[in-house]
Amino acid sequence: MKKVSVHEMKTIIQNPNSKFNYFAWPSLARLHDGTLAAVCSGFRIGHVCPFGKVVMAKSTDDGKTFSKPRQILWFLPFPLFFANYYLTLINFQSYFK
Repeated sequence: MKKVSVHEMKTIIQNPNSKFNYFAWPSLARLHDGTLAAVCSGFRIGHVCPFGKVVMAKSTDDGKTFSKPRQILWFLPFPLFFANYYLTLINFQSYFK
């Protein structure tokens, strides 16, 4: 297994100036083309919130900056499970492009 070191900790997904600015349970993967994809439950009011959505932000500069978060799945009863499933799916599909 490859050893990984943490060089910096920072906020990569946010929704400033909104009460729906709570993001949690992230997963991060490097796609086949080198893009970093961060998927999490987001656009929430707080930790316990029925309004959470599965969102994704991407980075094409090795994590220096990330895109604005975008909702990627709708109407799911268990957003965390499906966030990880979706990230696995897009990572898997990128190998066949």
